[in-house]
Amino acid sequence: MVENIIDEFYKRHLELLNYLEENKEISLRSEADDNFKKVLVIAIASFFEQEIIDTLNRLIETKINDGRLIFFSKFKGIRRQYYTYFDFDTDNNANRFFKIFGDEFKKQAEEDVKLNQDLGQGVKSFLEIGLTRDRLIHQNFATFYLEKTSIEIYNLYKSAMVFIDYLKNKLC
Repeated sequence: MVENIIDEFYKRHLELLNYLEENKEISLRSEADDNFKKVLVIAIASFFEQEIIDTLNRLIETKINDGRLIFFSKFKGIRRQYYTYFDFDTDNNANRFFKIFGDEFKKQAEEDVKLNQDLGQGVKSFLEIGLTRDRLIHQNFATFYLEKTSIEIYNLYKSAMVFIDYLKNKLC
């Protein structure tokens, strides 16, 4: 996996935690980690949204030769539509997203997920991050208790990247 902004963000956080621990600032370390893991979820969800939107835009740009249709697709078909592609609350799969591309694509993607355990886990990790992001945003962010550690969240991110990479390869 190629490192990106999320990996760098996480590494800087670990440096801060190590610094606080070395300087025996245990309460500050705990507070920093509690806050960071919430921000990490938001950062990851935002990163995933941008990756999927960029992938969809590339797909359209490579398949459509009419600038008017490209513009229409970007600004009416994709812009601010990301959260309609997935049902983070009730779905435990990405079939709603796969269906957008037709029954044949959905069928093939479902088969790919069934045959590839890492991809299946990646879908689940992706959806868990999306659901956690929704809860953070729509419930009281400041008081929201996030049970997972920042390490567990980062591991969800790495797992979900399998799904993101799959979409990039499958669609473009």
